[in-house]
Amino acid sequence: TCQPHPRSTSLLNAADAYVAEVTGDHFIKASTVSLMINEPQNCAAKSASGSNAFLSEHTIYDKHGAAVLMLEFGGAGFRVFDVRDGYHPKEVAYFNRGGGVHSGRFYYDDARGILLTPASSGMQVLEVQPQVITALGLPTPTDPAYPRYPNGRPATP
Repeated sequence: TCQPHPRSTSLLNAADAYVAEVTGDHFIKASTVSLMINEPQNCAAKSASGSNAFLSEHTIYDKHGAAVLMLEFGGAGFRVFDVRDGYHPKEVAYFNRGGGVHSGRFYYDDARGILLTPASSGMQVLEVQPQVITALGLPTPTDPAYPRYPNGRPATP
């Protein structure tokens, strides 16, 4: 990722994701999703940090008027973007416990308000906080137990 822009657009693990608009036979690159640590000017900081923030997996959720892009960026964790305006994606949430998620496919359960992220270390179940539901334009989960943790995390004894 120390290469200046434009960078390689190979289909292997990469530093950037491309949001595209496809209408009929016409393809338009709408925008690029990247992390600041992957920008060429931050090459020295990235090398010093030991971070390996490459894009390896993605899932798109497009129901109920929402357009949610879920990306796994290796050592930079799982990132969630609002792409209702694909020309101006907005990162609205992330989860990073170190080591990356490395799943094959993410799944959002809109009735329960949870994200399932199959990881190399086992399945992770993440409750999406109410402010993230609002930012993504998702309907409020219908499960009466939602939110299970109103402050965003389980209480500690």
